[in-house]
Amino acid sequence: MSFVLHGLHEQQQHANYLVYNFEDGRTICLACFLHSLSDPGQLDSKKQFAVREFMAMFDPEGPEGARLLHVLLSQHAALLVAGLLSAFNSTHDLGVSMALQDTALMMASCAPNYLPELFTER
Repeated sequence: MSFVLHGLHEQQQHANYLVYNFEDGRTICLACFLHSLSDPGQLDSKKQFAVREFMAMFDPEGPEGARLLHVLLSQHAALLVAGLLSAFNSTHDLGVSMALQDTALMMASCAPNYLPELFTER
């Protein structure tokens, strides 16, 4: 699964530092991923799937997940926190809310010294 959303990604020309490539061929563009969560036209089931797939890609117990999650959080923590909170505040779907909460907890457990503060500040 890839979250590059090719039309949007090519049109917006997102910076390469927002794109992560995995050894198994999956790709994620953080800007496209966060846009898909905040898009009011996106189905809740697709949002929930996107969040679950994101969690699987960056699972700290996965083959690449721990390393990439650390890199992701060290470089883009504020962007991710803002995007996840925006998505959380704009959804009325329990499944999406639970998936976003699980993602926030996963991220916070990997960066306990500063990530919880970012969530509470916002």
